[in-house]
Amino acid sequence: MAEAPDPHPASPSEPENAHPINTTGELQLGSSTSSVVPLKPAEDTASRVETPWFHMEPDITRAVISKAEEELLSSLSALMRNRVENEKLQRQMTASMQAIDDAKKEHLAIKNQIRSAEEELATRVKEHESLRDEVAQTQQKLQAERSKHIEHQEAWFKTRQELDASRRNVQSATSELGETQETGRLMKSQVAELKKELTRLLGERESMLAQLRPIREELDQRLSAREAVIEQVTVLHQHVQSLTDEKNTLSKATPEQISERSQLQKELEQTREEFSQLRREADRLRSDHGRLTAAKHDAGAELSDVQGRLTSLRFTHAELLERIYQSQQTHNDLLENVKQASESHHDLLQKIDQAKQTLDVTERPRGQTVSPVAEPVPTAAVREPEPPVVAPVAEEAPKPEETHKTEPPAHTEPVETELPLFLSHPVPPVAASWDSYVLESEFFTEDNLDAAKVAELVSSLPGIEHSLIVQQFGPMLADRFPQRLHSLFQVPRRDYSLLYDRLPNKVRDYQNLNTRVSTYQIGDEFLTLSGAKDVFLAITHEAPILRPGVPEKIAIVAEELRKMYPGQADRAVGVA
Repeated sequence: MAEAPDPHPASPSEPENAHPINTTGELQLGSSTSSVVPLKPAEDTASRVETPWFHMEPDITRAVISKAEEELLSSLSALMRNRVENEKLQRQMTASMQAIDDAKKEHLAIKNQIRSAEEELATRVKEHESLRDEVAQTQQKLQAERSKHIEHQEAWFKTRQELDASRRNVQSATSELGETQETGRLMKSQVAELKKELTRLLGERESMLAQLRPIREELDQRLSAREAVIEQVTVLHQHVQSLTDEKNTLSKATPEQISERSQLQKELEQTREEFSQLRREADRLRSDHGRLTAAKHDAGAELSDVQGRLTSLRFTHAELLERIYQSQQTHNDLLENVKQASESHHDLLQKIDQAKQTLDVTERPRGQTVSPVAEPVPTAAVREPEPPVVAPVAEEAPKPEETHKTEPPAHTEPVETELPLFLSHPVPPVAASWDSYVLESEFFTEDNLDAAKVAELVSSLPGIEHSLIVQQFGPMLADRFPQRLHSLFQVPRRDYSLLYDRLPNKVRDYQNLNTRVSTYQIGDEFLTLSGAKDVFLAITHEAPILRPGVPEKIAIVAEELRKMYPGQADRAVGVA
């Protein structure tokens, strides 16, 4: 800026070089057009040295200072905002890292739980195998003891035969007695074998239940762990969503923020990889859960098969007990006959001795002449009573033969492979002690209920086409089945509990019911069988799975039918 001309120019009397030297080194401002710089007094130069040039214009200086202050304040506020955002991002990053560490720790804890559960399952399997080995050893020991017992019985039988050989009059009775004893011994051995089989089956059932209990607990633990993992995955997903939102908001950022964003992206990729790993782990847990449920269903089916075998063994055990009771009765009868024959034999011997004594006393004078006659008299007297002694034994001997004649059909029952449904037998009456309230409430009816009415009501349930009610070892109680399906119910001795193993194409077993309920595929339709010890209910339907609530209702109906017809299964009907 050009300086204003000096109002006090130098006088011509003053020399030209009277201008003082500028010791401060400041440039002197002057007009750019004038070639001669006017000289100024020393006071003005001193004032210029003390004050800067921009103090000459206060408006301009104020404007410059205000502009600089505004720029400084704006930069300071931007710096503070960046600092606050940086602190927020650091806090979020630390929180996400802490959550990831917690998820890793929980994942390791779940893996440790699964490993411990597998080890426990392996130990249980080893214990089960050791128990099986011990059971096999005990069975071998029992077999050896039984063989020794049989040897002792045979020795005793031989001594008994040697003792009975001296008694010719009761030889036939003793032989029959020995036969009955042998049959009783065989039956006792069969009963002992059946008892051992029952105990073994009960032990297997208990062991299987003990194996199922930790599997159920493990399933519950895995389900809870799976729910926790799912919750963690949802939290991580929300966190990833929040990070993506922050990424969108921070798209226009400084280079430092861009570097931080790249680091966050890397961490986000790591979290996504961990999320995918957790998802794969969850899928594996689902597959393990499905496998365990399948194993649970298989164990339930095996338990139901064992229960069916137990019921059949109970019936055979009851039959053997009846046979043993009959053999014991025949044995007691034979013992009584032998005892009576021996008593009569002793009575005859006493009478013969008395007769000998009387003859000796009365006919002593004619001892020589009568003696040869008296000698044959006792022999005749001894020989004459013998036939009556043997006769009752011979008369009573056919009694065990009759029992043996009635027994062969029982032994030949397994030879008769299949027996058809027994249709001509009259339906037994409903038990007087049975309470019909349960079935009336199930079917919402007030009619008088019997097997035929129950079959009609069952056929009217949704999804069910036909129904059939049969009695164990007995006749058919109600028939609403087509004739083509009757051939499926041909089983030995009309033991309908065997149908669970004989029917083909099993679809499924319904668990946690009062009775065993199983579904089978027969051609294009499906058959469901429900049994309650004495009575069996069979239904047909088109869908492979019954509608919700129908299996429970079928189980209740089968249980009530057992109460309607309790313990009236006549085994003789199956024999006929």
